[in-house]
Amino acid sequence: MPITNGSPHLSKLDWGKIFPFLHWKHLINRRSTRADVMAGITGAIIVLPQGVAFAMIAGLPPEYGLYSAIVPAMIAALFGSSHHLISGPTTAISIVVFTTISPLAEAGSASYIEMVLTLTFIAGLFQFAWAWRGSAPLLTSCPIPWLWASLPGRPF
Repeated sequence: MPITNGSPHLSKLDWGKIFPFLHWKHLINRRSTRADVMAGITGAIIVLPQGVAFAMIAGLPPEYGLYSAIVPAMIAALFGSSHHLISGPTTAISIVVFTTISPLAEAGSASYIEMVLTLTFIAGLFQFAWAWRGSAPLLTSCPIPWLWASLPGRPF
């Protein structure tokens, strides 16, 4: 049995568990790619303007709305899909971020943006911890308002 870094368990690591797209990459063909491109274009038409508006509601410059609409969707696509997936900003999250951070710094300032990014990073750490512990399937069945309340920094 090969040993990696002194641990025999690391050599048996199922990379498909960490990166689910490794299990379904063989299903990608011309037809599915075309459908994904059409879905992406349709989603972009709706999500990009919303992302800009939600960033402004959160007190951030509009370009952060573009980042928060594009990057999470690209990353989420690699890790599977969910009928309950929200991979971008929402009104509730934008308002919670604004009301949480605005008393601490002027909206749009460098310190405000830094605080929002720190809040986002911490929320992302919680999400990563939940996924790492295997709680992610449980979260996909949680009501959307509960997720809004529990993950206020995500996606900015």
